Amino acid sequence: MLYIPWTEDIFDFNLKSHQQFYERILKVTYKDKVYWLSPGSRYFPANMMDFAAKGVRVAVVNEDGASLEKIPLDEYTDNMSSRVATVTFDPDEGTATIDVTNAYNPYQSYYKRSSLLYFDTDAERKESIEEDLKDDFGDETVLNSISFENLDDIHKPVIITMSYTINYEFEELGDQIIMDFPGFNSPKTNPFLDQDRHSNIFFNYPYEKTQEVTYKIPEGFSIVSVPENAKVRSQVISFKVDYEKISDTELKVKSTETLKRNMMSNSAVKMLKRKYNKIVEIRRNKVVLQEL
Repeated sequence: MLYIPWTEDIFDFNLKSHQQFYERILKVTYKDKVYWLSPGSRYFPANMMDFAAKGVRVAVVNEDGASLEKIPLDEYTDNMSSRVATVTFDPDEGTATIDVTNAYNPYQSYYKRSSLLYFDTDAERKESIEEDLKDDFGDETVLNSISFENLDDIHKPVIITMSYTINYEFEELGDQIIMDFPGFNSPKTNPFLDQDRHSNIFFNYPYEKTQEVTYKIPEGFSIVSVPENAKVRSQVISFKVDYEKISDTELKVKSTETLKRNMMSNSAVKMLKRKYNKIVEIRRNKVVLQEL
């Protein structure tokens, strides 16, 4: 079975990667169920392959002859990930510590395995991840601890639990003290700033991300107000955030981000731009604190 990158002698721009030409894929039928296998990628489990192959026409060759078939597209429920974190603060040191557990979706797990199993020891893996954290949060970031689950089992999601400390200080605004949401992941920028788009729109794959982050406000401070719950919805993408004040010193933030379709025509760009503007705006929400 081969990718078909050409349509009537014209390059098919609907391919999500112009570099995916002749990757061999196996179609296996077992007990009346069809499985698609990618033997060239040993960290892919059964029924999983490079996202560039999903929805692409392929030539199927077997003892009965040859035919053109389309590899089924993923549903968003095929690619679910979760993130649970607790954030504590040390105002005297000007730091925040994030204790987080990430359970990755199949594609994320594949790439995590591919990169992390390149190293021989957990110490080398820790050093690599600490370098990534320093790139994101600054050179003074410290990775306190880290553990890995399911790196050697391709049929289970990779789970990484870690604790890291970053520089962080509350912001003083007049007589108010402002806290944003360190350790909370959401889109920072709008990927659809250019409305004059002529090619079709491709995300890597549909997905759903859930997140729960608990903020422990330090001694000497209390919560005055939290943002209102926010929601952005469309038939393609949705983003929902709930803010729950547990007590004067504890706040829980839950979010769900869902992309139901990863392939759209270029006519969707205006809608996507509006939705992402709203999602990015949600990220700017703040918590008001007071010093006791």
